[in-house]
Amino acid sequence: MIGKNINGYKIEKFIGKGQFGEVYKATKNNNVFAIKFIRKEFIYDDINEARFIREVSALKKVNSKYAVALVGDGEYIENNTSYRMIIMEFVEGETLREIRNKDPKAWKDENAIGLTIEILKGLQDIHKAGIIHRDLKPENIKITKSGVIKILDYGLSKIIDYSSITQTGQPIGTYFYMSPEQAKGEKPLKDGSDYYSVGVILYELLTGKILFYPSTPAQIIHKTISVKPPYPTSINPEIPNHIENVVLKLLSKEVYQRYSSISDIIKALEEKQKESIPEKADKVKFYLRTIQNDTSILEDFLKGETIDGVDFPINLHAQYKKILSLIRGKGNSIDFIADPSTNRLAYTNFRKTKGLKELPYAPDGYDALTAEDFEDERYLKEFVGKVIELQVENGCNILTAPFFYFDNTSDDWFQINLKLLREGIDYVRKKSPQYKVSGAICTQAELLCRAKERKIIIEDYGNCGMDYLQFFIDKISESVGDAQLYNFILTAKEIKNYGKTKIIANRVPVVALGLLTIGFDAISSGLGILDNFTKSLIVKEEDNIRMPTKYYFRDLLLAVPFGGNSRLYQDIIAEEDSLQKEFPELNLKLKCECEGCSHVTFSENFSKPRLHFLHAMKEDIQEINTINPSKSKDYIIARMDKAYKLQQKLTNKGIKLNSPSYLNLWKEIVLKF
Repeated sequence: MIGKNINGYKIEKFIGKGQFGEVYKATKNNNVFAIKFIRKEFIYDDINEARFIREVSALKKVNSKYAVALVGDGEYIENNTSYRMIIMEFVEGETLREIRNKDPKAWKDENAIGLTIEILKGLQDIHKAGIIHRDLKPENIKITKSGVIKILDYGLSKIIDYSSITQTGQPIGTYFYMSPEQAKGEKPLKDGSDYYSVGVILYELLTGKILFYPSTPAQIIHKTISVKPPYPTSINPEIPNHIENVVLKLLSKEVYQRYSSISDIIKALEEKQKESIPEKADKVKFYLRTIQNDTSILEDFLKGETIDGVDFPINLHAQYKKILSLIRGKGNSIDFIADPSTNRLAYTNFRKTKGLKELPYAPDGYDALTAEDFEDERYLKEFVGKVIELQVENGCNILTAPFFYFDNTSDDWFQINLKLLREGIDYVRKKSPQYKVSGAICTQAELLCRAKERKIIIEDYGNCGMDYLQFFIDKISESVGDAQLYNFILTAKEIKNYGKTKIIANRVPVVALGLLTIGFDAISSGLGILDNFTKSLIVKEEDNIRMPTKYYFRDLLLAVPFGGNSRLYQDIIAEEDSLQKEFPELNLKLKCECEGCSHVTFSENFSKPRLHFLHAMKEDIQEINTINPSKSKDYIIARMDKAYKLQQKLTNKGIKLNSPSYLNLWKEIVLKF
């Protein structure tokens, strides 16, 4: 080809031969270019002319100091062989592979980090154009004579059929740098796939070894998917610990376990090695699930105390204005969340409840909301706007995007929830950026026990970018199964780690205080009631249900039925003296003298135990927050042990409690995190 004029480009010099074609230096109008000739047999069969032009046009949009610019494309035929031409800026220099081949030793960590950050900046610009590289490796990174890196061949693997290359017997060389999801053939790929490739490159720079090399293609695919990488420090002990942690996180088998953005990777790489000093953690919180009967109780409590936050369902706001006024009066000193009650609008029973029917986004007529309603993009956007604006109007400072119960990730409601959440985030960020945004996951606990479903939920919600995520899980109760509890916690923590999201466990029992010692930011329940969630609540629940009263014993980590025909409270109190004598080391106290229990005007069987619950829960939260975060788990485990011993003894004495074995189950699972 040398000396030929092709489409106005004079071919000057052969540069090299790649896996799917040849590269030449060319000139046109005194400008120098590199032209890649790709044999058409290596283009995917389903890529026609229009799609090829569309794909290349997308690549041309990349504008980066650290990525080679694509300037044109074309076709060429020689000796009955058809080629596609990709015309790029010409870059003098060597590829990172050529440099590594000359000197394969490990680099100093500052040099490896510096180069990696430049790669990441180029990759960031490529991702901004909506392109995933898919084939990032040292062969595709050129270093100019001035020391600047240039990323090559981004996005080309989307149009190149590598299987046809393999059939010709040409080596691939790509397997070592492909992500586990690429190795499994998953589609579509996400930005995090390229992060894995960066991890392999950084691993090589720091250790002098290619990860899993030598291996056959079949072996490397297996290892990439299933085998844990050797610690970089096992090869080069001088690698700083925090840098090794970055590498290992980049090499996580699941995309959601890697970083959520390139900015986060760069920040982690630029951090200096820190001394082992525990970081000050955000304070954990209890949110009161406020209902219509709570007016006088909340009013009394707020006279002399503060509360972390409330979740006051929005369908109650219009009818119970005094509660709304009490909450709004606290301004930003408390977190104010309002469940938008959208999930109840998917069932016709919502029409039995005045507050739901009068919501500005409730469906007209006699039909419930359906998934098909949200196929209309305009309707969806208007729905989101109405849901958010009502919360703003009513004084909420954490705005909850609309959400619905979903049975699994194939359920239409799952994808609708994600779309509603993303639209909600966009709406708030653009119109009211001073507010925080919350999403919500409303589903069954068993679903989270299925690895494939759990992975989809973690990745999809982890990528949304909300500030908070609430969990309404059917059901996290005292008697929840160990697998369900474990996988619920795992799901929540993975999403938190993935997206820096604060996580809230809604409607959970008092034993769920343990969640606050292992990474949850808040829990919510009613005043000794509303301490678990089931799907039946959103199908059948009405506004004016009178909830049964319970009394919370802090030392038992248990709320028991109170008043009416139940004498559990009296029977337990009657055993206080004997338990104190039998277990003096436990320093137990069952009879409470808090302001709730000693209130002179509140009713014994309704208001007092509810006010007591608020005071007791405040004391629980204060104790957790005053303990060093590294010791908080020990604190809750000790309380679980104490509660188990006391409940077991009370049961042996004939007190009709349920088996305290649930405490051992919760303890077992909490200890795993």
